Amino acid sequence: MSSLCVRRMPLWITLAVAAAVVGCRPVEVFRRGVDDVTPPREQRKAELVAQFEQRRDLAEMLAAEEQRHRGDLAGCDAALHRLLQRNPDHFEAKLLQAELRLEQGRGREVLPDLYPLAEARPTDARLQYTIGLLLDACGDTQAAIAYYAKAAELEPGNELYARSHLSVTQPAVSLASGVSEHTTPPRR
Repeated sequence: MSSLCVRRMPLWITLAVAAAVVGCRPVEVFRRGVDDVTPPREQRKAELVAQFEQRRDLAEMLAAEEQRHRGDLAGCDAALHRLLQRNPDHFEAKLLQAELRLEQGRGREVLPDLYPLAEARPTDARLQYTIGLLLDACGDTQAAIAYYAKAAELEPGNELYARSHLSVTQPAVSLASGVSEHTTPPRR
C-alpha cells in the first residue's frame, strides 16, 4: 500500500488490515476483554450492596441506642424492630432489645431468643450478664447465678459483673455494722 492510501484510511481499518497480515484476530481480543471485566464488576456491586447494608444497620442501631438514652423507648423499640425484620441475626440489636424489654418489665419475651446466642457466643460477657439479669428479674435467681458467674469470669476486671455475682451468692451485709443480716450480732 502506498503511504497516501494508509493516511486516508480510518485507523480501525488500518489496524484490521495489519492484524490480518500478521495473523491476529482483533475481534476476539476485544470480546475477551469485555467478558473478563463482567465478573469483577458484579462482584464489586455485591460488595457495595453488602457495605451499604452494614452501614444502614449500624446507623439504625446507633439511632436506636440514642433514642433509648433520650428515654424514647417506643422509638427505640420501633428502630430495633425494623432492623431485626431486615437482619434477624443482628447480635447487637437482639442484645439491646433484651435490655429494653428488661427495662419495660417484659424480659420473659426475649429470654428464649438469648439462649441460642449464648451458645453461639459463649465468651460474650455482656450477653451472659444480660441473661442473668433477665432470669433474676423473672424470679429465677438460682439460674441467674451461673450467668452472672460466667460474666464475671469472662471479664474479671468489670466491677459490675463481679458485684452482681457476689450479690446473689453471698448473704447481704450491713455496711453500717459490718454484720451479716443472717447472723445475730455478738452480745456484749
